[in-house]
Amino acid sequence: MKEECVKVKNMKITNIPIDICRSEEKIDALLKKGFVVNHSIETVNPDGGTKTVIKTYSPKTFQEAWEEHKKLRGPGIPF
Repeated sequence: MKEECVKVKNMKITNIPIDICRSEEKIDALLKKGFVVNHSIETVNPDGGTKTVIKTYSPKTFQEAWEEHKKLRGPGIPF
């Protein structure tokens, strides 16, 4: 199992310790500071394939984030 946690602000990505992603209070503190937190867990299936679960915590609503994404990347690029 591979686990990774990053925080993103102003298009700068920074790795953070896994214990922060496992703590709701620490995630809330980062969200209040304007960070987006991504927590990804990659596991290996018994058949040899891999499965990745990505959790994203954002201080913005989906609609706010989508509007910002469209301005930066254009409406045709998936969110």
